Amino acid sequence: MDDEILTRTFCIEVTHFPGVDEAWLEERTLAIGHAIKDRLIHKLEWGRVYALPDRNGIGLVFLMWPEYKHDETVTETFMEIICEKTDIVMPKPGSRKKPYRKGGMPQFGLGPRFPAEFFASHGKIDPSMGPLQSSHGKDRYSRTQRSA
Repeated sequence: MDDEILTRTFCIEVTHFPGVDEAWLEERTLAIGHAIKDRLIHKLEWGRVYALPDRNGIGLVFLMWPEYKHDETVTETFMEIICEKTDIVMPKPGSRKKPYRKGGMPQFGLGPRFPAEFFASHGKIDPSMGPLQSSHGKDRYSRTQRSA
């Protein structure tokens, strides 16, 4: 089961945004969380979007429902949302242009590699960040908090 859970995870950090402050990070974190809720909630079992003020960044940790683990559109949609909400312009496929953001590009990297138990417990082993949860149509909500 551990391997199966890890195949359903999406963990990414976008850090070192040049020239941004904590208010900007919080605003963008909330915008990303709301966009994910609007566009992906039915494909996600649970997850978190959180600000990383110490690194001028934003982190995402999500667990997809089993039936969506091979759905490439989920990852594409996550990336589209991140770029839209942080003003990153991605070139069209086949273009020789590079991604662009006024003020400079942040760094993209894999988010924290949590153990399978973290995902199996829906993140309850780390209560410092607020969840975005879905129960296939039941109560849905999003909250963001600073990471510890």
